[in-house]
Amino acid sequence: MRNAKATLLILLLLASFTLEAGPYVGITQSTMSTGLEVGMLSRTFEQNLALSLPSASPSFETPSVQTTMLYRFGHFSPLMIGMGMKAQLGWEHAVGYELGLGFALSLSYEFLFSRGIVFVEGSYLPWITAQGSAIDASVRDMVRQYIRFGYRQVL
Repeated sequence: MRNAKATLLILLLLASFTLEAGPYVGITQSTMSTGLEVGMLSRTFEQNLALSLPSASPSFETPSVQTTMLYRFGHFSPLMIGMGMKAQLGWEHAVGYELGLGFALSLSYEFLFSRGIVFVEGSYLPWITAQGSAIDASVRDMVRQYIRFGYRQVL
């Protein structure tokens, strides 16, 4: 119970970032996978969830899910720079999973009147753990991918 106050404070802080945020949908491409993402976006905060499938052999047997929380700097409008945390999970059905945690850096260009955003995101995931036996190499590659780019449409 002694961490309850700190947890509540963090949750309230994160909730305050999303009060004026608008939802968006997007499509992404990385070195190993293609994905769809949904998220919340404001001038100073971005949070997203993306589902990716391997590009080499598209299959629901080895998907990947990632989430990113970024603080955005808008000093170079319409260019935005975002920095924050990232988690990426890749799994193979009935075999195992691999989880990576780390940091992300994003550079995006926002089209002023069409509400579209083109972005490139780099990540560094120093903490990677795996569970299971003989996880497919495509799962490992998807978790360890370090760059992705895509398009987002603010709704």
